[in-house]
Amino acid sequence: MTRKEELPKKVRRGQLRDYPRVNEIAVEEQNLHVALRPDLFSIKPEMVTLSDYQQWVKEKRIYVLEVDKQVRAFALYTLKKLQPGIHQENRVIFITGFAVSKEFRRCGIGRTLMNSLVERARKLKCQRLELQLISANKAACAFYQNLAFSEKAKIMELKLEREF
Repeated sequence: MTRKEELPKKVRRGQLRDYPRVNEIAVEEQNLHVALRPDLFSIKPEMVTLSDYQQWVKEKRIYVLEVDKQVRAFALYTLKKLQPGIHQENRVIFITGFAVSKEFRRCGIGRTLMNSLVERARKLKCQRLELQLISANKAACAFYQNLAFSEKAKIMELKLEREF
């Protein structure tokens, strides 16, 4: 039997037909977020709206990774162009969504998909890739650190007692 790590992987631009599977993976990922921070996140059956997904496909901002002709991961990005002022002029790919289906985590799929985003960033003449993640998600933190991502900033919070 072939191990998941050895199965052929294909990265391509997302297509409209991928919508149901991308939404399923997004729901899986959101369940993880809810488990880590139920005070911040909630779950709904449609984490990705069809109209948003159609726009991402039109703008060519979503990539999927297939294993056995099934979508197993997706990445969504925005191209940011920072203008001179308080920043140096830069082009940045900001990853707004990145998820691997539960049964295919720790099989090299995330690395393969991220490598495709790095190639895309180079073609777009970007200086870097950026993303935000929940610090409580230790597995994701370790994954990105293993890919040579480094901490650029921190978002701090002060939780206040709710008054009703």
